[in-house]
Amino acid sequence: VWTAEKVEFFWNWYSQSTGRQSDYFGEKFASAIVKTIKKQLPPPAEVLDFGCGTGKLMLAMANAGYKVSGCDTSEESVAKSRQLLERSENFNECRILTQRKLPFAPDSFDIIVATETIEHVLPEWVESVFSSWRSLLTRNGSLILTTPNAENLEKATVCCPDCGCEFHRMQHVHTFDCSAIERLTHQYGFDTSVSLTTSLRYIDLPLLVRSTRRAYKWYRAKIGNPITEPNLIWI
Repeated sequence: VWTAEKVEFFWNWYSQSTGRQSDYFGEKFASAIVKTIKKQLPPPAEVLDFGCGTGKLMLAMANAGYKVSGCDTSEESVAKSRQLLERSENFNECRILTQRKLPFAPDSFDIIVATETIEHVLPEWVESVFSSWRSLLTRNGSLILTTPNAENLEKATVCCPDCGCEFHRMQHVHTFDCSAIERLTHQYGFDTSVSLTTSLRYIDLPLLVRSTRRAYKWYRAKIGNPITEPNLIWI
């Protein structure tokens, strides 16, 4: 059901819907993602937000001292990102992603971040996207991916009442667990340094809350009923 034109239309519409801005991953978990990035490389470093949406994660990274750029297939999203970051001294640029090629020069970035994005990439785009990531990263650069952990795509499938086509309500076309994301990244020449599942919403909570949850998680695993974490991080 999804084509390049439909993907752009969907995200143009989504970015203009004021009631859905809190749904963006960068809106919910920007602080947790910035902490993850800092563990890889402290600011100032050149960072690309691939699939930047409306720019909330870029803003958080810029405020943390990173030099940020972004790209997205949605013109409306790019426009919103530019408006949000126009006064930030750490904002470089935000460009429209066309024909699956990233519109930046080779060796431009120390880090490429693609949060909750790889599950949206159409199958025919995957090879060119990974090839572009490899080209844009500096020699010792890092790729950071997040994606839903082992998502059941069928549970979020809806049906259009006009034409009867079925589609994922958030335009997901892939699902990954750690093994699957490791196979995919290795296929395109990336080595795995971190591959784990977690719940990003707990990262910024007080230590006591995080410790209590770790204990509960251990107990659930002990009794043979482990918790399935919602988020997957690959670096």
